[in-house]
Amino acid sequence: MFELIKTRFNTATAGFNNSQRITMMVAFVAVIAGVLVFANTATKDRMAPLYTELSTSDAAAVTETLRDLNFTYEITDRGATVLVPENDIYEARLQVNRSGFTPTAESDGFSTLDGLGITSTQFQQRIAYQRGLAQEIEMSLTQMETVDSADVHLVIPEDDLFSGDDIKASASVLISSRGTITSTQVAAITSLVANAVEGLTAEQVTVTDQRGNVLAGPEAASQSAKSDRERTAELEDETEARILSLVEAVVGPGNARVAVNATVDWTNSTTVSEAFTPVTDANGTQLRTNVSSSVETNTLDEAQGILGAGDVTELNDGSVVAAQIDSSFLVDRAVTTVENTGGEITSMTASVILNQTALADGDLTAITQAVATASGLSAEAGTLTVAALPFDTSIAEELAASSAESAAAQAIEAEQQAKNDFLRTVGTLGVAAIVGLFALLSFRRARKEMKKAEAEKRQQMAALATPVADSKGSDASLHLPPVERLALVAQEQPAEIAELLNSWVGDRVGASQ
Repeated sequence: MFELIKTRFNTATAGFNNSQRITMMVAFVAVIAGVLVFANTATKDRMAPLYTELSTSDAAAVTETLRDLNFTYEITDRGATVLVPENDIYEARLQVNRSGFTPTAESDGFSTLDGLGITSTQFQQRIAYQRGLAQEIEMSLTQMETVDSADVHLVIPEDDLFSGDDIKASASVLISSRGTITSTQVAAITSLVANAVEGLTAEQVTVTDQRGNVLAGPEAASQSAKSDRERTAELEDETEARILSLVEAVVGPGNARVAVNATVDWTNSTTVSEAFTPVTDANGTQLRTNVSSSVETNTLDEAQGILGAGDVTELNDGSVVAAQIDSSFLVDRAVTTVENTGGEITSMTASVILNQTALADGDLTAITQAVATASGLSAEAGTLTVAALPFDTSIAEELAASSAESAAAQAIEAEQQAKNDFLRTVGTLGVAAIVGLFALLSFRRARKEMKKAEAEKRQQMAALATPVADSKGSDASLHLPPVERLALVAQEQPAEIAELLNSWVGDRVGASQ
């Protein structure tokens, strides 16, 4: 086989020199490589997801099963997704399930109850139901945009008629999120979990993030001190940024330093007050709803007097009258409830240091007034201090010098890289031009040699076809037909005719190949 290919190649390149043969071989190899790459790309199967959102253990089990079943697969999404050829996806899924393995993503939830038999105890049924309910809640929570994963643990007390202990249901939720979970999202999580479990209230749901912060639950109040410090720090940072942006607009970036110290009362309180207002008419008289009166009269039939005032010589008749009046007045009653969620600033001080070299005459006073107006602080009250001092610029100068040196080095390196790229490009183009010129010259030389060989062949043919004179000096072949003339020449010069025919046959075979 190899000898046949070699013979055909030599026949096809009989008129080429070594350089032309090498060029032809390189071009042939490049074409074959391109065809192979295109065929490999065109015939490659499209991959489709077999399972997604797998845990590490599930992904390992699925890939091991596919490998044992001789299925081609790929792993993407950091090991959470397994891909198989699109044409084999249904067959692969059936084979994986037939092997006895079912990914957790498909067996979560209440499907865990499917494995319980008629001999399972009430305790097993209760635990399986509790696990299935927790897994259903986990799948619901992971549907939220900011939640990557969730772990739910439920404590559901068993109903017992003879138990006097009142144990409430509770739940703990561990959330792994992409960013910060807002209070609205925390409320949504607690509400979803509480309404999914019978007898569970939102107050008994504890939500914790992956950083160990308690977001909701009975223990969340213990972190109020830390939250207060964080909120105070945020207030200080916000005030510093606002003052710094105002000052740097005058002195320029890097020429001001601001420090703010705040004391904030974050205590929650509720105040209830009542106010009563009389209801009067147009004349200012207080209105009454009803009036009731009673009068009692008592006639004196006996002598009345004062003991020790002497003898009573005359009796006086008389009577006693008693009157009672009851009135109900109209009064408006107003009840006011004020809830204070905290955040009252009890004290705040700020210090502003300016670079003395960046200030002009009168700038310090104007900046002090502007900062006092923007922040509500006062230099007279001692809550605001603005000073102009020379800044230490040695470190900044060193950093600037180092940055300049680094930039210069990078510029030199970039310039050298550009030169190297230019030289590489020029060299590549030059080599390509030389190769192209060499190929062109070789092609022209080959054509010239082929034309020369054809001319020589024509001369040989003409020489062979020339009439041969006999010994008597007469041209005996002049009167013969061309075919008989060639036959006569073949008899007289058989070697030359055979060589000529062989060269013709070789040229024809090379052209046909």
